Amino acid sequence: LCKIESAGETKLLYCPSGTLKLERLAPQASRDLPDQTHQFRLCLPTPECLPARKSYSGALYARLGKVQREQFDQLVDEYVAAGWWQRVEESDPRAKHPTDVFLHKPGTPKGRLVCDFRPFNAIFTDVSSSVPLIEHVLTLVRTESFKYVFAGGCSKAFYRVALSPPLALRAGDRVFLCNR
Repeated sequence: LCKIESAGETKLLYCPSGTLKLERLAPQASRDLPDQTHQFRLCLPTPECLPARKSYSGALYARLGKVQREQFDQLVDEYVAAGWWQRVEESDPRAKHPTDVFLHKPGTPKGRLVCDFRPFNAIFTDVSSSVPLIEHVLTLVRTESFKYVFAGGCSKAFYRVALSPPLALRAGDRVFLCNR
């Protein structure tokens, strides 16, 4: 980790104005895990002009039943309590272009909050053509006859990345800044 940390910022291949950096957490910094010592900081340019669109998070929230609203509010409160979201006024200059947040599978145990990042995704280069096909990876593994093959899952890695500057989110009628 120290070697990666000392390397400093790395430019992102498909977003040259963005950088990624491994940094040691300060003693008082919030942690995702008790033993966490480092975090990656992803610095992306703030898009100046996103496609104009009408926010729909408030309308979807208004259509939720009482139980679903409680579920939505509880999930939002969990992000706030974890320190990942900070409520701000809509007039806050950092809250420009808030991303809509809605409840996926409302009223079920698998209900979760989802952010609609389509407007942000539209400003980045499409990189899907650069990803190797699984057939190529498996062929390489078989032809090289490696003694050991390791695989890792990163299903929660997204949440372990700090964002700079924070993203603005609209959850129902409230606006938040998200640093994760």
